[in-house]
Amino acid sequence: MNLTNTQTLLDRHRHLFINDDGELTLQHGFDVGDGWFPLLDDVFASLQGALQSELNRLDMTRLSSGSESTATIACEADVALARAGTPHVVDVKQKLGSLRVQLQFAHNRPPRARPFAYGVLQLANSASLRTCEVCGAAGSLQKQAWLRVTCDAHVLTPMS
Repeated sequence: MNLTNTQTLLDRHRHLFINDDGELTLQHGFDVGDGWFPLLDDVFASLQGALQSELNRLDMTRLSSGSESTATIACEADVALARAGTPHVVDVKQKLGSLRVQLQFAHNRPPRARPFAYGVLQLANSASLRTCEVCGAAGSLQKQAWLRVTCDAHVLTPMS
């Protein structure tokens, strides 16, 4: 992926790429074509939206509780658990022609967002099999020296 698209994804969705210690979790950059930029942007927006919804729900629990001190302690513990369960993106690549995004959850306890996150990734994987990796137009799986998805116009375009 080109540098502009890479930086845009990192800027828009930085919470998915930076762990609690401030370290970048993405190990090898975005090892896919620019045609999948909109797909990745949608995936990361969905993952961030799920996290934000959970944090908002926890904040509403705090506001609606009768005992502020007890509610604050319980809610802060829930927020800490939710944040600890935030998925971090560690790898983005094309494998066997489809998009693969590897997540790492920071906490051993499975958060509620985990099934949602893997569902989003499965939908993105399926969509990538119909999306040209070069330009983002409708495409199909091509078998050349390796498998990849391209439109008719980019069948012979080498990947950079």
